[in-house]
Amino acid sequence: MISTIPSTTLNPPIPLVTDLDGTLIKTDSLWEGFYALLATRPWRTLLIPFWLFSGITVLKSMLSEYSLKGVTTWPLNDAVLGELQKAQNEGRPIYLATAADRRIAEAVAARMDCFAGVFASDGVNLKGSPKAELLCSYFGASGFDYIGDSNADIPVWKSCREALYVGSGDAMLLRAVKKAGVTCRCLDSLSPVTLRVYLKGLRVAQWAKNVLIFAPMFLAHQFTLKSILLCCIAALAFCACASSAYILNDLLDLPADRSHTLKKARPFAAGLIPLWQGPPLILLGLCVGALCTLFLPPPFGIVLIGYYLLTLFYSFRLKRLIFIDIIVLASLYCIRMGAGAATLALSLSNWALSFSFFIFLGLALIKRVAEFNMRTADGDSNVRGRAYIMADKSLLETMTVCAGFSAEIILMLYIDSLNALSLYSKPWLLWMLCPTILYWYGRMLFIMHRGKMLDDPVIFVLTDKNSLACITIGVLVTIASI
Repeated sequence: MISTIPSTTLNPPIPLVTDLDGTLIKTDSLWEGFYALLATRPWRTLLIPFWLFSGITVLKSMLSEYSLKGVTTWPLNDAVLGELQKAQNEGRPIYLATAADRRIAEAVAARMDCFAGVFASDGVNLKGSPKAELLCSYFGASGFDYIGDSNADIPVWKSCREALYVGSGDAMLLRAVKKAGVTCRCLDSLSPVTLRVYLKGLRVAQWAKNVLIFAPMFLAHQFTLKSILLCCIAALAFCACASSAYILNDLLDLPADRSHTLKKARPFAAGLIPLWQGPPLILLGLCVGALCTLFLPPPFGIVLIGYYLLTLFYSFRLKRLIFIDIIVLASLYCIRMGAGAATLALSLSNWALSFSFFIFLGLALIKRVAEFNMRTADGDSNVRGRAYIMADKSLLETMTVCAGFSAEIILMLYIDSLNALSLYSKPWLLWMLCPTILYWYGRMLFIMHRGKMLDDPVIFVLTDKNSLACITIGVLVTIASI
């Protein structure tokens, strides 16, 4: 919010007008409406071509119904806010002029509480020349300053007194501006989208989960060059498809992520990657995954399709169902192991599946409890976007303990089974895994209970020295037992 300061400098003051999409906000209201519709009423997206056929203003009006709730979470551009504050310090009136639907513009104006007036699309698409003509009719040619960000703003810049540009130095735009004979003052507020930002958007840190694809090869002691190569291709396929699913999930969760202490820094939620780039990135991930399946046995493709469909159901519906979301998260880990088995035509024993499921169930439960802890720290009474209330936290913690110790018991029983005797020459060494896993999981429980666990235990494990040491010991003990 920007405070109102009386006029002391300009007489009469020159109004400052700012655009909305990509200027005042680091996102696009039309795409926000599309993803809000996709998240709440996915089947209604089939009506978009008909709305568009009726006119762009009709499309904007229909989509605005779904994006209005998220207006208060949209990321604002600090450089534009600074320019608006400076104008107010000089006593200049500030206006919002946007091609977005009027309801969206008025909601943003209500959030900011600093605008003297709002110009927006209401039957007429207020973009380009129509916006320039309307502003000139109100303030006169060269009677206002204007902040914009795209080619559509060139007619307005040609009609204003001072043109201000928000962006990352788009060469094509700057050439078009120069060709139009407009001199813009660049606020230089937006950084170019770097490879690091894209990698963060793809959630490459989560790719570590796909090491589970190698687990069947490791458990079956099939350390051949062909097996390793096939598992690497399978892991690449899962990385690509997982990133595709993560991007979709992030786009559907934009309002909830922006209200989260850590998730608000995700590239799409923070406005670091334009929302229109989401669908191409999703499609790219699917294409890479499909290409990889051409080099792998058909059963792997079936498992990969099942994995992706389950993630879609999770993103659209299952993540909002109590406890089903946790079971799905644990199952997605196990599916990765199933993909590794399908890649090498191996079978997973009931011992491996049951131990893995309970361990992964425990990690999924830890993730939910960690979300509770973060919400409590933020003063929220429940986990937004989930079916849980604060009273469920103690029950989830109890389930977390039970899941981990169930996995420990299964491991102990396995060590004394015929399966272990047939695979390991020194199965008694496997007993060293029990205290190692018990220490690792127990320590995770203490960290979770004290509220110091990150929202994602996988990221915690990858950055925690003790956890990495336990994993190293486990691998060495297993190899020594062969």
